[in-house]
Amino acid sequence: MHVTKLKKQAQRKTTLRNVLTLQETQDEHDNRLNSEAVTVRSRRHNRELIETEEMREMRLRHEADEKASERHIQIEQETEEERNTR
Repeated sequence: MHVTKLKKQAQRKTTLRNVLTLQETQDEHDNRLNSEAVTVRSRRHNRELIETEEMREMRLRHEADEKASERHIQIEQETEEERNTR
């Protein structure tokens, strides 16, 4: 009877130890998933920032092209006016 009781106690301890180990494993698993999710969000955010920077550069180039085009037209008009006044 005493041996059976000791076996049951040992089995309970083993079961408890296994549950705690499983719980730690689950916590580690959850932490890893959270970390991966943060990494994905961070990469997406960085990609959006890069795209935003690229869009800003495109806008600035477009504005510079427009100004250059306006200046070119203005110079052509001034040149034409000078020719007409001669």
